[in-house]
Amino acid sequence: MNFLKAKILVATLLTTLLVSCNSTDNQTGTEDTPDSTKISLQDTLHYRNDSLVMQRYEEARQQQSVSTHQGRKCIYLTFDDGPSDVTPKILDILKNDSVHATFFVTGHHTKYLDNIRRAHNEGNAIGAHTYSHKYSIYRDFEAYFDDLEKIQEVIKQYTGSRTNIIRFPGGSSNTAYYKYNGDSLFMVRLSQCVRDHGYQYFDWNLASGDATGRHVATSKLIRLSCNAKKDEICLLMHDTFGKETTADALPSIIKFFKQQGYEFKTLTDTTYICHHPITPFHGKKAAQRKSPTDSIKHKPAKHQHKHHQQHQQHQQQAEDEQPA
Repeated sequence: MNFLKAKILVATLLTTLLVSCNSTDNQTGTEDTPDSTKISLQDTLHYRNDSLVMQRYEEARQQQSVSTHQGRKCIYLTFDDGPSDVTPKILDILKNDSVHATFFVTGHHTKYLDNIRRAHNEGNAIGAHTYSHKYSIYRDFEAYFDDLEKIQEVIKQYTGSRTNIIRFPGGSSNTAYYKYNGDSLFMVRLSQCVRDHGYQYFDWNLASGDATGRHVATSKLIRLSCNAKKDEICLLMHDTFGKETTADALPSIIKFFKQQGYEFKTLTDTTYICHHPITPFHGKKAAQRKSPTDSIKHKPAKHQHKHHQQHQQHQQQAEDEQPA
């Protein structure tokens, strides 16, 4: 019994120390980016112990970064899944309207990757959305980080540096992962793990509606996007195939928020952090549960949901349509 108490005490102390270190890093606004040196975290207790995982998650939510633009209205235009044949038109519009956006890029459309360089050179932020955008990357930590490392190499090739801002395919509260991993707390664990590795992940608090299908009516995209009920808006859009109408709607969206007095900003790890609440998921047809920390090989850095379900369904459909 004394041994068990001692083990719990040690685990708690380790977790408290790690949370304290993470909080300090976030407050300093470090711009260090994760490197690719590999280490083993297989036996790390704070990813395996469910109660400690949830304790850390709740503490992290309470300490979540607040806006650095308090008292001012700001909007962060974000585009997922590119680059594609739609990206140049979006970049033209952003440049003509003198605003910038954040692009969470993938790497599987190699023909259009040079648009990452252009977006970066024109002052837009580049984040990682994983290389493949396949939900099978959620089968364990190793699969996720291997895929993330591939897109990091692409980003560095076209911008000259790695990035420390990411967006999970489907968002942090996605449930599509459950098809490949039966751990009801996997996204809670993964969200902590990426932050421990020096990344900041971003969700959204307003969706344009373009995730509901291809060639969504421009009028619908404008209506859903032009919502100024929050002072700080992180708007989800896409710049992949079938999203031409998103580009068509963009000038009207920009005009609306300019008229409402919003400043257009790009995301960094020290700006307003938009996180969805993540709750344990118990879905159907779950994969057999496996430890999320098997064979982690990456070194830590030094350093709401109104349209969310439709977004996940669309992303799963898009994955199924991709060639093997």
